[in-house]
Amino acid sequence: MIRRRFLTGFLTFCLLFQSASITGLAADEAGTEQKTEPYTYSITFYAGNQGAFAGTEGITVVESGAPGGGKVEKSLRGDGSAITVKGLQAGDQVIFSGIQSQGEGAPVTLGEDSPYYVRGLRKSGYDNDTVAAPSFMVEQDQDYVVAYGIKGEMVSYVIHYQDTEGNTLAPSRTFYGNVGDRPVVAFLYIEGYEPQAYNLTKELSKNEAENVFTFVYSQVSGEGAAQETVDEGTGTTAAEGEGGQGAGTGEGGTGGAGTEDAAEAAGEDAGGAGENAEIGDEEIPLSEGPEDLVDLDDEDTPLGFSLKDLDVATNMLGALVVGVSGAAALVVLLVILVKRRRAEAAKNN
Repeated sequence: MIRRRFLTGFLTFCLLFQSASITGLAADEAGTEQKTEPYTYSITFYAGNQGAFAGTEGITVVESGAPGGGKVEKSLRGDGSAITVKGLQAGDQVIFSGIQSQGEGAPVTLGEDSPYYVRGLRKSGYDNDTVAAPSFMVEQDQDYVVAYGIKGEMVSYVIHYQDTEGNTLAPSRTFYGNVGDRPVVAFLYIEGYEPQAYNLTKELSKNEAENVFTFVYSQVSGEGAAQETVDEGTGTTAAEGEGGQGAGTGEGGTGGAGTEDAAEAAGEDAGGAGENAEIGDEEIPLSEGPEDLVDLDDEDTPLGFSLKDLDVATNMLGALVVGVSGAAALVVLLVILVKRRRAEAAKNN
């Protein structure tokens, strides 16, 4: 009897121990899976009070190639008040190209008689005059709001997309803004190429011939291009208060070609680089990668000497002249005083 109780208790203990061990292993495996799953970020664009988003097609995501990627989703709120991009990883490049375009097919729709125009994007919480770069690297969750301006002395400005030989890689785009504006325009993603900068800025002039933004693209090696994948997102529309989804709408920027159109244009328009041309990897120059933002006004001044620098130098020169003149006057006065004292001393003697 005692032996039977002992065996029964021992078997029960073994079963409980085995069950606890299996449960612990399962928990460890689940914890390991949770730890290895990368953290994702969300970017939300708000249309503001003056307009509404027409669709998500104007937003492109170039993934960084980090493990666990490829799950980027874009959703448009039912009333067009916001676009949310989810599933982003640190290092992904978000591009809202053509945010400033107007008219039919523009990413932001305005009323027919609206006195406003789209200046660009701004970070949430920042002043409307502070325009942010519409192409940026994902580092954290971030909110952006469309920045508007009131139409005044409107002028056009043109964005070109060319290779280093001056060949057209994608159709040019024309936007509009007030004289004195400093729009920040984003590059257009073209597979196999990278621009000199992700964003360009320049002060708009009354002379529209000066309002030119040119992205100059260089070819990248096959290895680098393979690591970059474009995710166009789901383009779904989330109905407010319901969580349902439907097909997104909108045509993107005015005169703006999508990624596929840009690739076709690159094949058709790039002179001297036909289908039979072979370019070895060793012929592709290495670069440090695109800059985040380039101010074209600085490049227009030789040796990078801006007008602001010129004003500073002029003020410094003026101050130097005044200082030297004052010092010279003090020296002359001192000499005169010394001579007078000597003359008076000679008379007294």
